[in-house]
Amino acid sequence: MVRNLIIQIFLGEEEDINDHPKFMVNRDRWRVYCNRLGLDYLFFDKDNIEPYLGPLKDFYYGLRYTWQRIDFIRYLIINKEGGIYVDLDIYPKPNMDIFDILEQPYILNYWINKKGKKEINNAMMGFEAGSLNELILYSQEETARCTKMPIYDCWKVRYMLNTTGVRMFKRWCKKEKLEYTDNLHDYVTDEMTCTWLNNFH
Repeated sequence: MVRNLIIQIFLGEEEDINDHPKFMVNRDRWRVYCNRLGLDYLFFDKDNIEPYLGPLKDFYYGLRYTWQRIDFIRYLIINKEGGIYVDLDIYPKPNMDIFDILEQPYILNYWINKKGKKEINNAMMGFEAGSLNELILYSQEETARCTKMPIYDCWKVRYMLNTTGVRMFKRWCKKEKLEYTDNLHDYVTDEMTCTWLNNFH
């Protein structure tokens, strides 16, 4: 079973969550939500992630871009704690319990692509503790593979997406035959702000 825990992360290495009022509002929404339903809540920033790095500390700090670290640390935390990771531009709908839809041993978010089709993304994801070892290894392997390709010196965003980000994540999900949670957006609102596109570093 996925642990009754909501996990959120703000890893602005040169800024603070206080610089993002919308993120603060959504974080508070989840805190109130968890308190109402008796769920656990954990919030992480650059000051309290160290215990989750373990033997992958050098790999983590060796990643080229902040947004790679934001992706990778969520995998490490979920793998250790279990629970549901939620991006800060997603918030719960009132009077709904996200854990009511756990008909399978995981939760996966989706977004609507340009063709109007649903695609898995890693903006909200719930797994049991210890179930992401293969994903973490796969991300390391893809990082090593892409780092050897000179084209990614120019394609910075694609490099991030294919090493730790959503393209890598979708490939792993396909390999593992995992599917998005079809009715997830009945329970949450995903604003899909894509703030990383405007602040990639």
